Amino acid sequence: MATIRSIAEAANVSRGTVDKVLNDRPGVSTAVRERVRQIAEEMGYKPNLAGKALAFQKKDIRIGILVPSAADPLFLEVFEGVRRGIAEYANFGIQFEVIEMTQSTAAHQLSCIHTLLDKKISGLVISPFDDEKVRQALLEFRELGIPVVTFNTDLSGIGRLCYVGQDSRRSGRVAADLMCKVLPPGSNIVCITGPAVFKSLSDRLAGFRSYLKSECPERMLAAVLHNDNTSESAYEVTRDYLRSGKPADAFYMTSSGIDGMARAIRQFGKPGTRVVCFDMIPSTRQLMLAGQIDFSILQEPEKQGYEPIKILVDLLFYNRKVTEKYQFTRIDIRTRENID
Repeated sequence: MATIRSIAEAANVSRGTVDKVLNDRPGVSTAVRERVRQIAEEMGYKPNLAGKALAFQKKDIRIGILVPSAADPLFLEVFEGVRRGIAEYANFGIQFEVIEMTQSTAAHQLSCIHTLLDKKISGLVISPFDDEKVRQALLEFRELGIPVVTFNTDLSGIGRLCYVGQDSRRSGRVAADLMCKVLPPGSNIVCITGPAVFKSLSDRLAGFRSYLKSECPERMLAAVLHNDNTSESAYEVTRDYLRSGKPADAFYMTSSGIDGMARAIRQFGKPGTRVVCFDMIPSTRQLMLAGQIDFSILQEPEKQGYEPIKILVDLLFYNRKVTEKYQFTRIDIRTRENID
């Protein structure tokens, strides 16, 4: 079995140099680093994970994971990724503190953040709300040297390590491109979006607006309506708009509540109303099969749950810091013909 000593002898360097290379620590030239890594790979070197786990158990390493409510079907898929990550690293001596939010308010998220901070976590995975108090709380993590990885939605000015999720502004432009391909000039589009604390929703709308303005200004964004990310709220705002008699040839939904919006369109809208939305939760699948949704844009939610854990384990366990500040998930367009 290859050891640090045998690799050092083969590479004609010290054991300390090999240790630095295998643990991604500074102080070794690029040429030596590459030679040591190549020799280690050729000799079939495997790190002593059991020894590392024992060391980390003594250090009491904890990763905090704060996930929005699993009552949202999208985050059920995120939870699958979280569970996969925890199971994969279960024997590494790292403890995982998982909190599922029960309210979609900045005040509740702040309370959950403070709970995790009190547990003396070594790293945090979070889908942060766009709120100044949340921003200040996460800045405290940076001051304490606790790395933060965001997922699904990002937040500027917190010094986070990495963001894992869709490029929401770009996905909004993709949605507008799809709309422009199926709508004739002069069409009116209504956007249904969610609470302002979800920056990803704001970015989806901003990307959509920018594409319409620059690429197909002959299609009009007639209205932007806000709901609270529930089916009933989406139903009410869509119903009230359609009852008013204002124009609506298509609906663009950035948030949750697609079944409520579709129900209102069936009852009060006109035949042939076009719909573009996000994700593939069960209600979206049913509506797409029924021909009520033209396109849905997917964002790899399970990856959003798994990758942040891997990034923090790589940093805390292997001392490998992620090099990319953004790890964008795919923009995956689905129609009735390519539902899995």
